[in-house]
Amino acid sequence: MTGYDIDRAVAQGKLFHPLHGIYTTREATGEEVLGIFAGRRDGLVYTGSTAGAVYDLIPLTWPATAQVPRRSSHDGGTRFRLSEGTSRRTRIIRGIPVTSPLETAVMLDLPTDRLRDFLAAQYRGVKGNDVLAEDLAGLPPRRRARAGELLKDLVTGTASSYELKAATAIIAALKDRDVEVKINAMVAGYRFDLVIEDADVLIEIDGYAFHGGPAMTPDDQIKECWKRNAAARAGMILLCYTGRCVDYAMDQIIEQVLDTVDYNRRYRRSRRERTEADRIPTDDQVWKWHPAMGPFWEEDRF
Repeated sequence: MTGYDIDRAVAQGKLFHPLHGIYTTREATGEEVLGIFAGRRDGLVYTGSTAGAVYDLIPLTWPATAQVPRRSSHDGGTRFRLSEGTSRRTRIIRGIPVTSPLETAVMLDLPTDRLRDFLAAQYRGVKGNDVLAEDLAGLPPRRRARAGELLKDLVTGTASSYELKAATAIIAALKDRDVEVKINAMVAGYRFDLVIEDADVLIEIDGYAFHGGPAMTPDDQIKECWKRNAAARAGMILLCYTGRCVDYAMDQIIEQVLDTVDYNRRYRRSRRERTEADRIPTDDQVWKWHPAMGPFWEEDRF
């Protein structure tokens, strides 16, 4: 098409002109414009309210804000406000580069409760706390005070809604005890939903989907048994509750957890803890030695 043909097609609504040098046969969405522009600028990362919009926290507004590397052009036209900077921790959301959830949250002027809910959702899962720790370490120092405010007593790292509900209630109930509750932490080579090392207590929330439904395989059953054996041999008290317990018997769960924590802290065990020299082959994770285990397993699931 000639320049005249293009201009006429734009005037007739047959072509659209979202960015300089770019024409489309339909009007581009805001996110498509962000993606197109990022594809033309190496190292560009969207920040602030623009990153918040990509995370679906707020509506997208213009001009969009982004960081570009040093010595890059800061000319973003009327639709983009570019500043010099580099984020150490970024995400790609639907093909669009943005700052980490934590860095995005600390830059937004939104109600604290809403930002905390956003962070709890973004850092769920068995690796949630590990990722959060890396994102926090990568945060510019000037942003860490605000991050501390948003993260104070926030429950992250849960793998299911049942775990989140239980962890929130248990942590709140233990607020007057001088104990730390870790979420999805490792003990004796296995990952447990809640770990209270100060009282030698482990807590598992056994939702039906992973612990009783059709997804439960013979290998899963083997791992569940030996995981519990590992907890016992490590001298830990393991408390297990189902999703229905969380829904209908949360008061009883809290009562039992508090009593167990208090009892264990009041009456410390006198038995010597096992050393590395005391270990036997079955103290390794079960999938490393059990003859009946299949060739495929998911370490992070257990």
